[in-house]
Amino acid sequence: MTVLTDVPIVKCVVMGDNDSEKLQMIQRYSDINGLTFNTEMGDMVTAFNGQKCTFLDFNSSRDENESPSNEVHVYLLCVSVARQSLVQESIRSLMMAIKDHVGTVPFVVIGTQIEKRTKFLKEDSEEDADQPMSLSQAEIFAKQIGAIRYLECSAATAEGLDEVFEDSFAVGHQFALEQVRCERRKRSVLEEARNSRKQSCITQ
Repeated sequence: MTVLTDVPIVKCVVMGDNDSEKLQMIQRYSDINGLTFNTEMGDMVTAFNGQKCTFLDFNSSRDENESPSNEVHVYLLCVSVARQSLVQESIRSLMMAIKDHVGTVPFVVIGTQIEKRTKFLKEDSEEDADQPMSLSQAEIFAKQIGAIRYLECSAATAEGLDEVFEDSFAVGHQFALEQVRCERRKRSVLEEARNSRKQSCITQ
């Protein structure tokens, strides 16, 4: 049976361009919950139900001697939904950046700046490309590109922040537990193979 303590820390890597306001998102969440966001290292450490978890900025946390996928349990691909014409391009650019590292690591699409939807309704714009991407459009797009989940929030109003961090942790934690179980199965198979060879030598 796999328990919480089998996973030392769940590692969530946050990605996004400047328009996504990913750092503002982390900072706002940390401020609201009394946490510390180390802007120099680009990480915020917290815990959910006793399980330690860290959220790291992809750019700040990269090291020349460390693969960006080193023990990553979930990627958060952040994109502003303020202009739907830019969403797909932004997400695909992020996916290209990690395509050689993701492998089986799950990713979650995070729609940011959702407050812009309300602002748009108060302004006149006849260009569809200038319209914010709707929730339903974003969910469909996220599913099409293979995201485990679509979540959204606003760093400005704090709407959806708790859900973004808690649900992203849940995805990463589940993957981390699966990795532990997989490693245990491999060790068990190897142990059985060694014991079988020993038994074979004895009978001979």
